[in-house]
Parts: sequence; structure tokens; C-alpha cells
Amino acid sequence: GSRHRQQIEEENTEKDIDDWVTPFSSSAEIGGHNRPSLDWDSPRGTIYVAPEGINGQLALTPQLASHLEDALKSVEPFRGKEKDEFELNWGETIYLHQEDDESSKQTKKQQQPFRRLLVRARNQILTDNLPQDVNLDLNDCGVELTAKEWHAQLQQSTVTTTKPSPLILDCRNTYESDEGIFQNAIPLGTQTFSDTWDALKDKLSLQKQQNEEEQEQPPVYIYCTGGIRCVKVGAYLKQQLGIQDVRSLRHGIVGYERWINDVEEGKKKDDNDDAKNEAKSLWLGKNYHFDQRNRNQKEIVDQK
Repeated sequence: GSRHRQQIEEENTEKDIDDWVTPFSSSAEIGGHNRPSLDWDSPRGTIYVAPEGINGQLALTPQLASHLEDALKSVEPFRGKEKDEFELNWGETIYLHQEDDESSKQTKKQQQPFRRLLVRARNQILTDNLPQDVNLDLNDCGVELTAKEWHAQLQQSTVTTTKPSPLILDCRNTYESDEGIFQNAIPLGTQTFSDTWDALKDKLSLQKQQNEEEQEQPPVYIYCTGGIRCVKVGAYLKQQLGIQDVRSLRHGIVGYERWINDVEEGKKKDDNDDAKNEAKSLWLGKNYHFDQRNRNQKEIVDQK
């Protein structure tokens, strides 16, 4: 309850935060509001620490990324976790130019996606603005599908005529879904994450009207950028709206893009019809990033 959460927050001191951050960067102290000067290849990004968990986006060199994963596995609550219980969601590889290297600036190398390294303690990783009497069990949020499973099931839903058809919901905000979306998905049309709950009710009500003659409730597929938002959305769908068959995309769009790239690499080595079909992405458009990569991408396109 709220009293238990408050107690956890009171115990979540700056020293606790320092302990979490140390594996990310052992070269500088990050406690309080200290902002050390960073080299061009230093780790940068944002880390949020809350009673419900830890969430972060970091840009690291491959060497530091390996050290980070090993360091995290050595501390609670990650110590002893199996691979399927603890796995960092690696995104794309980008190639940086050094700020004082004029020759590399003329290439199509990108700038750092983050400008600083920031650690913050928050009440929630995602501010949901749910009523205080709504206590979601985040461990009961539906079934996580791997990118391969997600792809196969969505691909099957596009060729089958069986009714009722599944509902595929884009759980991101409008400015994100405007950039790209999965085939046949429906955007929630939200401006902030706290708008999600009313949007879910509206989409489910519309689907019920369209399938009012059907007795069986179709599965609801949900996805977001990295999978974090779908934990709360899935829990809300199951526990507050009574949807029993909730399926989310593990590691979100980031994980799907990584899988597609891996399949395409494999296809080059084994050029057969099955590989070609499997690698045909169901993602339309581009993935919106909450960092400098959107601006970087525009700059690269303008240079072409």
C-alpha cells in the first residue's frame, strides 16, 4: 500500500542511488546534482530509480556495455538471475564523431544521442496518475512474446479470416506513433502516459461494438518502445478491464528491430524463401527515440 511505498522512498537515499550508479560509471561520483565533465565517448543517458523498479537509457561504448552487464549481475536484485530473467535491451549501434575532429564531422557519423549522464529518484518510473485505490500487480501483466513469436502471430492475423480478429494497440503517444507503427495496429492517440487508461477503455469499447455477435474475446496485443509501458498497460488490462489474453512484445520495438536485423544478416548467409518471408518486417515507418537520434537522422538525410 501507500504506507509501504512511502517507507521505501524514505530509505531511497542519495547513497543508495550512488550504489546503483557505480556500475554504470566508476570514473565519477554522480550523487546529488554533481554533473562531471564528460569525454566524447563517456557513458551518457538518464537513469530513473523508483520503488517499482529501475529504468534507464544509456549510450555506451561496446567495452563499457560489457562491463555494465557484468556489474549489474553482481548486485541485488539482479544477482543470480537467469538470462531470461535479466537481459539488457540493447539498441542500435551508432558511430560517433569526436567533437574536435573536423574530418570525422564531414562523415555521416552521428553525435552523442545524450548530452549528459543524469540519475534521478522518482516516485514512479512512469507517472500514471491512477487513482490511489488502483494497486496494480506488475507481475500479472499478460504474456511476453519474443520478437519472433510476435512477428509470426501478427503475420498470421493478417492472412486469417477467423473472427473476432485480435486487437493490436500501440501504447505510445501520438507524436511517437505518427513516426511509425506496426501493420494493422491502432494507436491510442495519447499525449501523455496518464491518458492511457481512458484511451484503453475507448478502444476496447469500440472493438466490443464491432464484435458484439462474437462470444469469444480476442487477444489484445500491446507494444511500446522498449516494453516498460506495456508492463503497466498489461496489468491494467487484466486487472481493471478484465482482459484475460494480453500479449506484449518483449523489449518492444527496439527488440523487434534487433531481431529483424539479425534475421536479415542470417538471410544473406542462407538466401532461401523461408528466410525472405521471415525477414519481411511488419513495422511501418521509423521508431521514435527520446534523444538526439531523431535530430541526427534528419541531419544525415539532409546530407544525402
